[in-house]
Amino acid sequence: MRPTQRDKVVRMAPKDWQKALDAADGIPDGWYKCQALAHVAKICPIPKQQGTILKNAFKAGLASGDPNRVVTASAWPLRVLAETGKERAVEEETARLLEILRKEANPVRRMDALAEIVLSLVASRSSFLKALHEFEVACREANSWKVPRAVARVLPVVAQVDPTHASQLSQLVADAKERQKLGRDLANSTGKGA
Repeated sequence: MRPTQRDKVVRMAPKDWQKALDAADGIPDGWYKCQALAHVAKICPIPKQQGTILKNAFKAGLASGDPNRVVTASAWPLRVLAETGKERAVEEETARLLEILRKEANPVRRMDALAEIVLSLVASRSSFLKALHEFEVACREANSWKVPRAVARVLPVVAQVDPTHASQLSQLVADAKERQKLGRDLANSTGKGA
C-alpha cells in the first residue's frame, strides 16, 4: 500500500512538528488534512498554536464530504482536544459534531461515526456519555448485522469509563449467542475472564 500524505506527516511530526504542519497544510483532501493536522496538534508543544491547529483540523474535516465522513474525520482532532482537558471546548465541538451527524439519514452510517466519536472522548466523561447515548440510539435505529460489531468496538472503552453502562450496552445486541461472546470478549480484554 502506498503511504498517504497523512502518513508522511505522521512520520515527520516527531522530528519536526513545524515542517509537518507545513506539509499537513498542503494536503488537498479534507479527510487526510484533518487527520494530519490533528496528529501535528497532538505533538505541538505550544498551547496557543495547538489550539489554532485544532481549529484548522476541524475546518478541514468539514471538507470531508457527507456527515458521516465529516464526523469520522473530526474524531481525530476531537480526541486531541479532549486530551487537553479543555472541557468547554470539547463540549462545544462534540455538540457541533452531533448536530452535523443528525443530518445523516442512514442510521448505520450514523452509528459508525458515533462509534468513532465515543472512542475519541475517553478523556472527557461528560461528552463521552452524551455521545454514548447518541450511539445507543443509533444502534437501536440501525437494525443491522453491523450493530454487534459496532458495540464490540466501543464496549472495552465503555467498560473502562463506566463498567455498569457496559453491561447495558451489550443488551443492544439482540442475538443471545453474540451477546454472550461480547461478554466473554470483554471479560478477557479487561482481565476478568477465565
